[in-house]
Amino acid sequence: MHWKKIGRIFTAEGQFDWMRTHSALPVPVHVGGDVYRVYFSTRDESNRSHCASLDMDITRPGEILDLSPSPLM
Repeated sequence: MHWKKIGRIFTAEGQFDWMRTHSALPVPVHVGGDVYRVYFSTRDESNRSHCASLDMDITRPGEILDLSPSPLM
């Protein structure tokens, strides 16, 4: 497999109150086919970390298929 650097695919920019800044520590998990779920850490306005996830199709990395609407933990 050959990796191609494409740059940022997601940035936490206040999509939710608990997701104000940061998209750190990404961990991808293969869901099936070309779809991966990426778990990551984000921060709220008080700088507290929260776990979140997004689903993406690696053939269309700029298109987020799903974004967790609330913290996972």
